[in-house]
Amino acid sequence: MEDFVYKVDSETLKDWECRNNNPTSIILNGEMTAKDFINLAAEFDYSKYTNISIEELEVLYYEYDNGYTCSLEEYLSFRVCDDAVRLFELLKIYLNTQTIKSFVVLDGCVFTPDKKTLVHIPEEKSVIVPTFIEHIGIAACCGYEDMSEIIFNDRLKSIGKWAFVGAGISRLDLPDTLVSLGEDCFLMADLEKVRLSNSLEAIPDGSFNLCIIEEITIPSSVRIIGNASLRGLLFVDEIDIPEGVERIGYDALEGMNRVSLPSTLTEIAPDFYYEDCIGDPDFPPYITVHPDNKTFISQNGSLYFRDSGKLALKSEYHGKKY
Repeated sequence: MEDFVYKVDSETLKDWECRNNNPTSIILNGEMTAKDFINLAAEFDYSKYTNISIEELEVLYYEYDNGYTCSLEEYLSFRVCDDAVRLFELLKIYLNTQTIKSFVVLDGCVFTPDKKTLVHIPEEKSVIVPTFIEHIGIAACCGYEDMSEIIFNDRLKSIGKWAFVGAGISRLDLPDTLVSLGEDCFLMADLEKVRLSNSLEAIPDGSFNLCIIEEITIPSSVRIIGNASLRGLLFVDEIDIPEGVERIGYDALEGMNRVSLPSTLTEIAPDFYYEDCIGDPDFPPYITVHPDNKTFISQNGSLYFRDSGKLALKSEYHGKKY
């Protein structure tokens, strides 16, 4: 396999391919800056290969013109989360090398060798996840604004971060086999109606941030609602948080008039609400909490700590009934 090793800091990709008679397998290693690696990703045609590996490859910091530096992943996070950019296939592969270094290319898709993780799939109006896939990798369909439908199989277990940022899908039906979502997985997607998995353990940070969701139900399996995770509920002004939820992060909900909290809740950020349309964070929702909650009690729409009686969150809807 030595002939298939491309040392990225020794020659251009084109020269290496010519010298090796255009091999169908490639192992990338060596050292290069983040900017150079992005340029390499731009010219890298993954479809030429059947096997792609990244071993002992060190990507150095990205340096801006003003001298500020950050890691490649931090730079890509800025681009993805601010602009919903579509990533080159080699960048997707690199982002998914945390647990595995080798990948296979089949029918235009990139998979892990066991074909359980989908790393890249070409954009289509309707994308069907293959039946053998259990995990969707980081940024797999990031920036797919022309994709209007995604059909999952009934064995999917996880979706990685950034997987569907900016996707054009309006409906989401997650199978009950799915246990975990990655951060910002559906950030800025065109979602209107969402059905979550009844096995989902958490709604992580940014999951449905900046969407336009009209309809969603949080399953009782969820234990954590992360930061800015449901700021896409623009057409929902009342919500009942189900029993089982233990923690709610900051800016988790947006524009709520009433929020009902469960007996299982033990931690909630003081600014868990966010009233963007008013632009003033001093208008929290009217809050009720289950009487069996051991941490909090509610009175006239405000939230108090049960043991100390101290105010946890004062409601400007004080005294208003819902």
